[in-house]
Amino acid sequence: MPRQQRSIRTSCEGRLSLAIASYRNNPKQSVRALAAAYDVPKSTLQTQENKKLRIENQRQQQKQHRQRQYIASGGVLQVQQAQQLAAEAERMVMEASQSQAGERRQRAPPTCTKCHTPGHTRTQCR
Repeated sequence: MPRQQRSIRTSCEGRLSLAIASYRNNPKQSVRALAAAYDVPKSTLQTQENKKLRIENQRQQQKQHRQRQYIASGGVLQVQQAQQLAAEAERMVMEASQSQAGERRQRAPPTCTKCHTPGHTRTQCR
């Protein structure tokens, strides 16, 4: 490769790496503006950004897969066991909400803001 082509290639790679570094520091900046500022092809910057996003997406998918692998600390549950536990928990929640619907919560007695004693208010304080 001739010397002039080699220097052009290295300067283009340098501008590209500068544009990528600038984008990492300020991701709100558009790819089009970076391409114009550093005189590099927009498609090259987009390719680099897509590559980074794919890697991050793959990492997130692996993380989700790891989280869903085990449901209980005792080991892996069978599908029927998990469905049974979920139905049981849902039934308990429904029973608790129905029992609370029939009863009203009792309010706390008023508290005096002068002496901080419960049972009376500031206007009735002695």
